[in-house]
Amino acid sequence: MSTPSTLETKSLRIAPFESPKHDEFFHEIQSNPNASPNSSWHLEQPATRETTNTIRKDIKRDSILFVVLCLRDKKAENPIGVLYIKCPGYMAHNRCVELNLGFTNPRDFTDYAFEAIDWARQWAFQNRQVNRVEFKVAAWKAKFRVDYEFKLESKKEGGLVKDGVRYDELCLVSEKW
Repeated sequence: MSTPSTLETKSLRIAPFESPKHDEFFHEIQSNPNASPNSSWHLEQPATRETTNTIRKDIKRDSILFVVLCLRDKKAENPIGVLYIKCPGYMAHNRCVELNLGFTNPRDFTDYAFEAIDWARQWAFQNRQVNRVEFKVAAWKAKFRVDYEFKLESKKEGGLVKDGVRYDELCLVSEKW
């Protein structure tokens, strides 16, 4: 694994989010309720461009990191995901941040999420000296608890619906004290 200060991992190249270059890709992720565990779960219909522009501006304003994820082996920069780390005001005094990750293709989430999350956790702990990284994930992706360095802190029972079935929303935490 490369060091967090480099903007690449074994499989991913991490590029800064640039408008207008990545705006269409961001709209694609935000307007698809099935694109990722953390991108607009509660959409009942595709988001308008105005909505995604507002979300993008809010993320840029409130994030300490906002990047697109691309595959390293591809010559052209074709983003496969978006990653951002926010530090909401109510969490700042504890040096706690929220990690958000979105992929347009669910298979990319399966293949690259752990790698992206590991890089982002290292970046947050080493470059921003945070104490804690929170990641909210759907219960159908509960593998994070078993396979990863996150512990379950809380859950919102029945907070999500997928294919007509209610699932819990889990708040997972990785701490470095």
